[in-house]
Parts: sequence; structure tokens; C-alpha cells
Amino acid sequence: MCRRFIVFLLVLQGFEVHAGEKEKLVKQLSVSLRDPEKRMAALLALLDAGNEAKSAVSDLINALPTATSNEKEVIVAVLGKIGPASEPAIPILVGFFDDKNGFLGIISAIALVNIGDKSLPFLVKPLLCGSDVAKQLACECCRLFGPKARPLGLFLIPCVFDSSPEVRSRAERAFYAVQFGKANRP
Repeated sequence: MCRRFIVFLLVLQGFEVHAGEKEKLVKQLSVSLRDPEKRMAALLALLDAGNEAKSAVSDLINALPTATSNEKEVIVAVLGKIGPASEPAIPILVGFFDDKNGFLGIISAIALVNIGDKSLPFLVKPLLCGSDVAKQLACECCRLFGPKARPLGLFLIPCVFDSSPEVRSRAERAFYAVQFGKANRP
């Protein structure tokens, strides 16, 4: 037990640890996600592990239904930090755009951008028929993607003429970033 704790601390501090040890640690942390008492500590360790926690993606997704609000926020942050390997979580992350916890939607938007281009097609639905909050978050994702989101330009146009001033403002900024590759207008 003491050896595992030392390896855990070394991983958190960023020291070189044998690849096999890291994989074992990630597997142990994935198992800990099932225990509500150990879940938050495991999530924070996986957050520090970042991209090396790829093997925990399915366990993170499975932990979402029983997670508390704070745990969901950390799970989404971990999925975003893992990056493209978190692709199976994309529909769930887009679903969080309409969550009552506004912060969860914001973290989901950032996670989608970190996951990469594969999340772009999933932004069409919130852009076209989402709530005002979902439209704003989808527009913000497009803005952060920049020119990579150019195929979504046509779906941004209705948002530019939306009745909500917040949606219009986000859509204008996103459209500018998508077309000209700059996050903000001059």
C-alpha cells in the first residue's frame, strides 16, 4: 500500500514513473470511481494524469449518472484534459449545455474544444434548436475552434439574427473567428 502511495505522489509531481506503473495506477483509480467515498480523490488524480488517463474514459462516462454536481464538473474536466481519446463522451458533453448548473455547460464547451474536430458535427443541433444557453455555448465552441469550424458557418447565421442579444453577440464573435481566424474583432 505504501509503495502505491509513493508512486501516486510521484505521478502527481510529474516525476518519471515506469509506464507500467502509470497504467496500473490509472486502472486502480478507475476502479475507485465506483466507490462514492473515493471518487473525488480518484478524479483529482486522473485530472493530474491528463492524457495518460485514456484508459479511464469508459469508467468516467459510467460514473456520470451517479456523480454529484461537483464530481460531474471534475469528470468533464478530466475528459477534456484527456483530449481526443474522450470522443465517446461527446454527445453527453453537448447534453450538459442545458444543465441547470451553468458552470458544467462551460466546462463541457471547453472539453469539446480540447477533444477536437470530431465534436464539431454535434454542435449543429444546439446551434439550430437549442436553448439560448445551449446556443451561446455552441457559438463559443465555434469561436474557440476558429477556422476549423468553418463548415458550421451556415448554422451560425440564424444565431446572428436570434431574438436574444446574448446569442447574437456570441454568434457574431464566433462567425468572425470562424471566417477570419481571429478570436476577437479588431
